[in-house]
Amino acid sequence: MTFWALLILILLLSALVAYLGDRVAKWAGKRHYRLFGLRPRQTATLVAVFTGVGIALFSYLGFLLVFQEAREVILEAQAIRAERDQLRRERQVLLEAKAAMEAEASRALAELNALREERKTLVQALEQAGAVKKRLEEEAEALASQLKALEGEQETLAKKRAALEAERQALARLLEERSRELADKTAELSAKARELKALEERLTALQEAVRRAEAEKARFSEERRRLQGEVLQALARLEEARRQRQALAQEVEALKLSLSRAREELRQTEERVRNLLVQAEVLQGERSQLAQSLLRLSQGL
Repeated sequence: MTFWALLILILLLSALVAYLGDRVAKWAGKRHYRLFGLRPRQTATLVAVFTGVGIALFSYLGFLLVFQEAREVILEAQAIRAERDQLRRERQVLLEAKAAMEAEASRALAELNALREERKTLVQALEQAGAVKKRLEEEAEALASQLKALEGEQETLAKKRAALEAERQALARLLEERSRELADKTAELSAKARELKALEERLTALQEAVRRAEAEKARFSEERRRLQGEVLQALARLEEARRQRQALAQEVEALKLSLSRAREELRQTEERVRNLLVQAEVLQGERSQLAQSLLRLSQGL
């Protein structure tokens, strides 16, 4: 039986218990029964409670009778719990054993990988040893051939040695002759050394003169630098004077222009003054004529 079917059955039984308890309580209340000296309402409540308990008890017994698996589970609950605990302990032991076995397997796998790597290394070393052995054999063969060649060369060298010995003796005689020539050259060199010493003394004197000349040259150079500085300062002052002269020339040009304008204005003013003088003379003549006319008029009157 599924969980949902069991839940629906319990809900139906609960509804039936509630309904029957209510109906019995109403029936007992209408009959006004009194139990144990209680009031009818309290008696009805007590009857409803006992009825619900009885119905629930009968329902539980019926449930146990109908569902054998549920009855077995309920009756054997303690044994089932003990078995469950035992199974849990066994499961924990098995998990620990599994973890230990996994650790052992990991360690064995690591050892296996290490052995494989070691085997691979040994195989490579064996291959390298084979290659080295082969190379050494080839070198041994080459050395054997070289030894034979060296034996032939040794005979050749012995012959060359004899020739060189004869040549050495000839060179010894030549060296003796050269030694005598060297003694002569040594005497000549002694004379040359004395001459060289005299030349060195002259060179020392010349170097002293050169040092004095260089000191004089340094003094002249310092004087030259000083004079160059003064010349540069003079050139700077000359440039400044040129700029001032140019500025003064510009001012003179401006003054000349102003003077020419002033002269033009003065000429125009003189022209106006002459015109005014002419007009004044004309007015003076007219005044004289008017005076004469007035005089004649006064005399006529």
